[in-house]
Amino acid sequence: MAYEASTGGASPTTDNYARYVCEIEAYERDTEKWVDRSKKIVKKYKDGDNEAGKKKRFNVLWSNVETLTPALYARDPKPVADRRNKDQNKLARVSAEVLQRCLSYEMECNGFPSAMRNSVKDRLLPARGVTWHRYDPVIENDQLVSEKCRVDYVYWEDFGHNVARIWEEVWLVWRKVYMSRAQLVKRFGKQGATIPLDHSPKNLKDEKLAEHVKKACIYELWDKEGKVVAFLSRAKEGLIEEKPDPLELTSFFPCQKPLYGTLTTDSLVPTPDYVLYQTQAIELEELTSRIDALQKALKVVGVYDASVAGLATILNGGYENKMVPVTEWAKFSEKGGLKAAMDFMPIKDIADTLLGLYEARDKVKQDLYEITGLSDIIRGNSEPSETATAQQIKGRFAVLRISDSQTEVQRFARDSVRIQAEIIAENFSLDTLRAISGVNLLTNQQKQMAQQAMAMQQKAAQVQTGQPAPPSQVPPEVMALMGEPTWEEVHELLKNDVLRDYLVDIETDSTIRADEDADKQSANEFLVSVGGLMDKAVQAVQLSPAMGPLMGEILMFGIRKHRVGRNLEPMFEKTMEQLQQQAAQPKADPEMEKAKAQMQLEQQKLQMQA
Repeated sequence: MAYEASTGGASPTTDNYARYVCEIEAYERDTEKWVDRSKKIVKKYKDGDNEAGKKKRFNVLWSNVETLTPALYARDPKPVADRRNKDQNKLARVSAEVLQRCLSYEMECNGFPSAMRNSVKDRLLPARGVTWHRYDPVIENDQLVSEKCRVDYVYWEDFGHNVARIWEEVWLVWRKVYMSRAQLVKRFGKQGATIPLDHSPKNLKDEKLAEHVKKACIYELWDKEGKVVAFLSRAKEGLIEEKPDPLELTSFFPCQKPLYGTLTTDSLVPTPDYVLYQTQAIELEELTSRIDALQKALKVVGVYDASVAGLATILNGGYENKMVPVTEWAKFSEKGGLKAAMDFMPIKDIADTLLGLYEARDKVKQDLYEITGLSDIIRGNSEPSETATAQQIKGRFAVLRISDSQTEVQRFARDSVRIQAEIIAENFSLDTLRAISGVNLLTNQQKQMAQQAMAMQQKAAQVQTGQPAPPSQVPPEVMALMGEPTWEEVHELLKNDVLRDYLVDIETDSTIRADEDADKQSANEFLVSVGGLMDKAVQAVQLSPAMGPLMGEILMFGIRKHRVGRNLEPMFEKTMEQLQQQAAQPKADPEMEKAKAQMQLEQQKLQMQA
């Protein structure tokens, strides 16, 4: 696992070292049984105890995991950054667009897809998946060359935290990082040369080779109470390094809440899914082994009278439409012929038992699918005679069984994206944001220069009165951006925790699709309902101004029933008042208007005659 971190930590303290080691040991005692059980589950998933393939198995664990993996995580989510209140705030709109483009790039290029898939696989096997986020700047010759926001996958055994009942009680998290001697020296300087290499690869029998591939197991601990990050090796007394919070994240931890399997509120030690159906899985394997044994016994085996020549060759083949000679046929016939000379082992009982075992295995499989929620619709099985509506109902029922797990995976992905967004907003320089996002904006200096050029042009036009206006010195593409925020304003908003949280909302497309569909449906219902009410209200007011107040109250009553119309209530009220005022104005009598027009015409004729 690659590892980079900024240097310059505070002086380590021995007290914290002892405290952290005690927390690590307490966690190991608390999770010892879970770790042993999870190792066995992973081994069973890989069929590790049957490497030679001698035993016939029914690996339902592998089948279930491979079926649920795409059901829980079918594709990588896309980040969505948008204005929280959907108002006409240009600065929030542009800032959200910049942040979304940067997130899309970082998620695609810096480990997010792989970390997510590995975490989902860990969720389905040992029942806990973890990712870790870090800010990775590249500095050469004291100059910032590039910046990355990397997402690391943490192996399920390499993550830990203080013993707690629920995640909100966790104040200390850590991960194990395995570093070679060269990495230790590069990261910790001279102190890295004194750290023992206490980790060797598993199942490595060559001791000489093991010496060359040994690494040091370094614990990276994030202490939320002390707001510090510490590094230690259990093979060396004292902390290697201790430094203040380098990322200043809202949740402090560089990891989101892990992706857990079955949990209760008394412990954060999860229960793997396989444990809940292992009885049925073991029964399936036993039935499969019995079926295999009976299949091997299901063959034609018999005995014959050795004194009768030719009987041994009858079943050996090559005697189709041929006669086999038998000496002393009369004696052979008197003894009962073929029926008396040979006999076969009965296979009907074996065949009946075999059919019974197949039926029993199918029943166990059905019980297992009911426990796990893997219905036939998820596995792609449906009856051709079923209607589309029936299949849709089955599909919805099947999705309900795993909807909680899908929602949890979506939460896990969204929290990861939010941590990435916070790291990008807090740490990335303006030049990096501009290069990654590609958004076209002006800087403060460019905007000031354009404003000065426009002022000079306006002054010259005032002096040259009556002369043609001088040509504009500001390019059209710059003029088009004068009404947009500047890069400095966007950068300032992104670095401001309060404003960013107030104005910009970070989601993933998988978590907002249902909300968007519901909002669209509500908006359509609102437009249809209000449109009809508006037509009727306008017509009623035009026919009878006295109906105006009543129709206005009816219209507002209908609008207030729609949550999406809450922001439009003031505008509707103002419009209804204007309509009522217009309707209340006295209308001119058509006959009177006609008489006035006739009088004006007569007056014009008299004037002409005069």
